[in-house]
Amino acid sequence: MPGYAGMQLFFGWKYPRLQGFGPWKRFRDNQNAMNELLYTEIAQRRAHPDLDQRADVLSRLLAVGSGENPSDAALTDVELRDQLITLLLAGHETTASALSWACHELAAHPDIQDTARAAAHEGDDKYLEAVLKESMRLRTVIAATGRRLTRDMTIGGLDLPRGTVVSTSILLAHKRTDSFPDATDFRPERFLDGSVAANTWLPFGGGVRRCIGAGFSLMEGTAVLRELLTHYRLSLPAGTTDEQSRIRNITHVPAHGAPVVATTL
Repeated sequence: MPGYAGMQLFFGWKYPRLQGFGPWKRFRDNQNAMNELLYTEIAQRRAHPDLDQRADVLSRLLAVGSGENPSDAALTDVELRDQLITLLLAGHETTASALSWACHELAAHPDIQDTARAAAHEGDDKYLEAVLKESMRLRTVIAATGRRLTRDMTIGGLDLPRGTVVSTSILLAHKRTDSFPDATDFRPERFLDGSVAANTWLPFGGGVRRCIGAGFSLMEGTAVLRELLTHYRLSLPAGTTDEQSRIRNITHVPAHGAPVVATTL
């Protein structure tokens, strides 16, 4: 009964009693299990005797309000949980999509793949990160980012009052030829030669509201590429044409899954 299920899903937002049934119950059960896992980890980390010596994300978040900066209030368990959820879940689909695009581009450009493989063997993470960054530029996963104006502004000749929500097209910004010469080419070296100006590469947004998981995403993606290229050669299936994108939720993903053939080295 898709109609009933759809109504239940829709009205569940407004009527909490419906959250004990169907998809809402599964969501609530999964949420409770995740909360238990994270709250246990937070409690154990709070009790750690060498918390100030640890450099992981949770320890750094716990250090806020610990006395190093009296103006900062300590984060509550709920706030800590929310930040961890953002890191663990909110970036899952975006990072997976970025890696799919990166593998597709490497398979389509064997010469660049060979250079990246040599970098993987030599431990040159900077080149692998450049591959990921160039893939994120050419195959933008998040197409736009929004901001609410905190003061009246004039943009492009339009007078916009405070409170107006404006949006920057990351997709268009990444294709500007004045910012990225040969913008339609896949060329990771542009991120190594200093030619990419600040505030022109925006896959994580920008400013103080830049994605909190940007560094984690790049580190994770670089590690995955290193492992893949060390053990496999990537190629496109016979008859493959250039992969197009489609919108899924808020992300631009490969329309046909960006299939590649992985051959053991």
